[in-house]
Amino acid sequence: MRWTNYFIHPGDNRYYVFSFQEEEHAHAFELRLSKESIPFERHLEKDEHLFGVHRSHFKKALNANHLVYAKYRTKFIPVR
Repeated sequence: MRWTNYFIHPGDNRYYVFSFQEEEHAHAFELRLSKESIPFERHLEKDEHLFGVHRSHFKKALNANHLVYAKYRTKFIPVR
């Protein structure tokens, strides 16, 4: 069981894999990676959207990942 939506690629530890169940989240992540000029590979596997990112770009990709989840999460304290 994974606690996060990213992990080290099982076949090549030079890459991290980010996974998304929701199409909308995956699309937003792809846009953020492109905006930051982060090279990536995208793969769809059994309704799971996977993105491979080289570890040299991990910090920027992780920031993009956090911003995607911040955009779609429900607020702890509702704003009027």
